[in-house]
Amino acid sequence: MRFTSDDKSSHPIVPEKLRCIWMTAGILSYQLCNRQFDCENCPLDKAMRMHFSPGSHGAFFNEQYHCELPSEDCLFSRDHCWVKNMNEDIIRVGLEPGFAAALISPKAIALPSVGENVEPGKFCCWIILEGETIPLRSPVSGKIVTTNARIADEPHEICQRALTSGWLFEVQVYDQALEADNLMTKEEADQCYSRDFTRFTTMLNEALRENNMQVGMTMQDGGAVLRNVSDIIGAKKYCELLRTVFLAK
Repeated sequence: MRFTSDDKSSHPIVPEKLRCIWMTAGILSYQLCNRQFDCENCPLDKAMRMHFSPGSHGAFFNEQYHCELPSEDCLFSRDHCWVKNMNEDIIRVGLEPGFAAALISPKAIALPSVGENVEPGKFCCWIILEGETIPLRSPVSGKIVTTNARIADEPHEICQRALTSGWLFEVQVYDQALEADNLMTKEEADQCYSRDFTRFTTMLNEALRENNMQVGMTMQDGGAVLRNVSDIIGAKKYCELLRTVFLAK
């Protein structure tokens, strides 16, 4: 495997349809595909994704990624949120850490207002990414009593510490609200989230394989190093995949 560098040695012009997706993206200077683009079973593709996962676009892009969900006092929504009972009627809400990591590097987080009423299926806060916005639905019914001021000032906390200091808000819930809101147990959420991440990874691979993908300036043509997968496929396309997989319920 050889990454692009200052090496000016030339290679023959290769038809687009023969190029490895990592060559098309400008990450590798020269690599042909001899597996009919069966990336899921390609050791090179696996090695590349493992190489770029730590500290870049998140471990979700690694096939071996697994984040243990909390089990004590927590339930989960199909929109990848967790809820935890803080006392008799106060529920804390946060993002499941895999989805949070997939947000990569949020620029800001617009939280709901204290006193605002929220309900499942309704958008209540927004994650501001590079040029795009990801809306989040409340997993429970109730009234906002507290928001996390820390993530308003340090939005990256939601990606790095989703289960602790990166929580979103607290809700005063109505009687039997959790029973009515169709939340999942840890075991149910593990299966649901695993299916979503498999689908997300597949869609990312398909986006990388697009024959006419425009990647802009890369190392190969003298531009900046591509830092994560959203740089490769573009912020708009990446956010479209996030919405399709994690929010289209």
